[in-house]
Amino acid sequence: MIRVGQARWTSLHATLCMVAGGASVAMSTPWPLAAVGGVSLLVLVVTQKPALPRLGGLGVANAITLARLALLIVASAVLPTAPAFAIVLVLDAVDGAVARRLGEASELGAQLDMETDALFVAVLSVTSLVAGAPLWVLGFGALRYALVLARVVFPGQATRERRTSFGRVAYLVAVITLLGSLLIGPSVAATAMLAVGLAGLVVSFFEDFAMLRRA
Repeated sequence: MIRVGQARWTSLHATLCMVAGGASVAMSTPWPLAAVGGVSLLVLVVTQKPALPRLGGLGVANAITLARLALLIVASAVLPTAPAFAIVLVLDAVDGAVARRLGEASELGAQLDMETDALFVAVLSVTSLVAGAPLWVLGFGALRYALVLARVVFPGQATRERRTSFGRVAYLVAVITLLGSLLIGPSVAATAMLAVGLAGLVVSFFEDFAMLRRA
């Protein structure tokens, strides 16, 4: 369960990312969103003070996640292309495996990984829009932050965070379709690919939003 301090940070982080996302769309570049989200995630790590046995308490897995975050920011500002973002996806598979291997699994590590994933999808959605994708591609990035802010209205559900097997698959499919659309450029095939990816993501979030109505 997320602690009260972390829950407040999550709501503020979602708000900042939504505002920064709007700025990114207005400026036709993903770097404001990546930078604001990245700084916010660094604040989370510093204020929560991880106490793991390696790298001064940070832990190897968290260090890899932060390296993934740094690469996301640099790619967004310098080279917002599918190959550059694909490296971020590769590192995503590494940090979780390292955490399990070294026994570094923690509440903070799980949240850092989840929020980095959400920021990654949001940055990709803005990048895709700038590259010529339909406006609804922003739905990829908005879903997670919309859910977080909806939990502020339904506080009974505010601390419930789920990562289901289907949700992980939907995340992976969403990222792959976004990367694929960047590779092939604006086309009917790219639009169809994005529609499939977004549909899967919507289904993965459906139960979370439905739970809010039952709160």
